[in-house]
Amino acid sequence: MTSCKIANRFGIEYEEIENKYLIANEIPKDFTNDLLTGKIKYEYRLENLEENFSSLTITFPTLNLKREYFLKDSFLVTSTYYHSRNWKIMTADHFRVFVSDETLFNEYSINLLGDFINRMTEILSFTETERNQLKEMKIFYFLCKDEEEIQKVTGFTTRGIFILALDYIITTYNTHYHELLHFLINYKLRKLPLYTHPFCRKDLLLHLGAWRT
Repeated sequence: MTSCKIANRFGIEYEEIENKYLIANEIPKDFTNDLLTGKIKYEYRLENLEENFSSLTITFPTLNLKREYFLKDSFLVTSTYYHSRNWKIMTADHFRVFVSDETLFNEYSINLLGDFINRMTEILSFTETERNQLKEMKIFYFLCKDEEEIQKVTGFTTRGIFILALDYIITTYNTHYHELLHFLINYKLRKLPLYTHPFCRKDLLLHLGAWRT
């Protein structure tokens, strides 16, 4: 499955976003004409990496803006795909779990995540079709060994995050219910603003008992 197909596999769409795959990593449209006419200058660096990977860094010095992309055989891939390419993969009913250090995750945690999914899909009144799609497409759950690794994988200094562009949960927690519920709410809404109402983002999560983990 290509990265673009992964980004759209659950049918989640955000208003005014044409390319979900590039959320938070797209070059703003406002710059397009200025780039073509040379009004905005840019620099780029292409670096060869191992296993036919490469990285492309584009910098706009006057705008204090930088974008970094990873490529595999000249095709655009996600930074997560690059950094997790050699991780252990475990599969469960609803999940494909990518684990950096196998000693940090176990089957019991997968069962807890599955129980949480079953409970929340009941509370949020998921249809049988929606439940089956979760099982078919799988939620991608990446377990990083520490905060340093999660910063390398996501670019953010955090303990866990739900990546809107790809519907990935990337975390240092074995059972990060909070970020998982972010995904479930967006999946239930299906078509929504990029930034949902604060009630959906925080208040509802608190009410459902997923404030942190």
